[in-house]
Amino acid sequence: MTRTPPRPRRIRRHPRFQREFEPIRGEDARADDALAGLESVLCRMPDEAGLAVPGEPAWRQRPIHTGERAYSVVYTFDDHEVLLLTVRRVPSGVFE
Repeated sequence: MTRTPPRPRRIRRHPRFQREFEPIRGEDARADDALAGLESVLCRMPDEAGLAVPGEPAWRQRPIHTGERAYSVVYTFDDHEVLLLTVRRVPSGVFE
């Protein structure tokens, strides 16, 4: 018997996430593409795509990369939707 894949979850952006992402969008030309890729993955498998956030058992974290910069996106989810909570720039590249 073939198992029907689960329906994709709806992606929502918390107002805080929207405020934090706007300046990123302005300074990084590929930010929208990186976020679209993340949303594509999260709508199908948010439980497998991120790492647990210490101290916040319902939150997950996933890095995204634009080629120039790296960001950390924190989200939570249930059976119907994924809510993007916050985004921060993180160090990327080789550490010396």
